[in-house]
Amino acid sequence: DDTKLTCRVTEPSLSRIFQVNDRHYVQKKTGLMQMTGDTLRPVPGGERFTGSEITMLLPYGSGRDESLLVGTRDFRLFVQSGGAFVPFAAATREGHANEVLLRGAALPDGTFALATQYRGVLIVDRDGRVVRQFDQSVGLQATHVLSVLHDRDGALWLGLQSGISRVDVGSPFSIFDEDFGLEREWRDILNHRGTLYVRGYKGLFAAEPPAVAGAAP
Repeated sequence: DDTKLTCRVTEPSLSRIFQVNDRHYVQKKTGLMQMTGDTLRPVPGGERFTGSEITMLLPYGSGRDESLLVGTRDFRLFVQSGGAFVPFAAATREGHANEVLLRGAALPDGTFALATQYRGVLIVDRDGRVVRQFDQSVGLQATHVLSVLHDRDGALWLGLQSGISRVDVGSPFSIFDEDFGLEREWRDILNHRGTLYVRGYKGLFAAEPPAVAGAAP
């Protein structure tokens, strides 16, 4: 085996390494840097993240567009535009000032999976809208998601404090059971204007559109 491991002396302020396609980035006290060989080069506009902890770095562009999607620990998102980083999906933070962004993953359909501390996993489209959410209401063990990984079968693997969960994001099926709040036995089911109604022995149950779009792990 001719593989060689080379160690470089760096300053202690460097963050973990972020890989985006075949490019590598780190964060220094002065902002976001791109690794080019043995050299760290400032990313234009990356000084915006001075004093913030970057926890997510994903590809936002496609083809020759190498723009980035950056997320910070205090759940602020930014998209690279030219030589600057502009705020993105600000509405996802409204009403959740204490939310924490821990990790993220780019999905094949162009959306992004955001692993959070209090809201499970949010699926955000390229316009910054939350289109799906996976939390305890759809069967997830906990809302505190430490990591997220997308596999080749279209599923998400979520690292939790209590173990690992697998979510079939691309599945055309959704599971509604007792974990979802539904009775074990029911009599009738009706979908009216996007809301799913189920008549059980103890009354009428309704699933709002965001819940219907979700899927249990």
